[in-house]
Amino acid sequence: MNKLIPVYRIVGYILIVIAGILGLGDLLILLGSLGNPLILIEAFIVIAVIIYSFASFNFYNAGVQKGKVFKRSFRDLVNINAYITLLFAIMTLASTIMLVANPASLNDYNNQVIKAQSSYGSVGLTKQYLMRVAMIVMYISIAYSILLLFHVMVTLKLLKQYSYLFGKKDEQQQ
Repeated sequence: MNKLIPVYRIVGYILIVIAGILGLGDLLILLGSLGNPLILIEAFIVIAVIIYSFASFNFYNAGVQKGKVFKRSFRDLVNINAYITLLFAIMTLASTIMLVANPASLNDYNNQVIKAQSSYGSVGLTKQYLMRVAMIVMYISIAYSILLLFHVMVTLKLLKQYSYLFGKKDEQQQ
């Protein structure tokens, strides 16, 4: 476990940066959900991933490294969002791997984009360019999902190992 901590810290910093970017994107998703409330589910899942990223970062830096004692509700916050993030990472990884393994559906989508582009005038996007960009995005998604899976697994182990940092039930009721 101690050998994983340096990697865990680096991944934590990477996740914080990506969480900031996802936060900006999630604002757009929330605006889009005004017209379609079903999109709110997607927005809430992304919000949970963002909360997990910041909460686990705070838990490690303030709790594990500096010994800060947290409320039990903070442990629950990290725990619940960790499981939602785990679900998000597994779903993203599975769907992305399926798209990379069978790019036919991606080709169909690219054909639709090219057809729509031609009705608006020539923008200069080619099928090859769209496919290359899509594959880059897919590989980034795979890497991000793997980083999330690793980080969540280590965080859940750290939550158990450092359970004494969350106070006792008696302290919370007073």
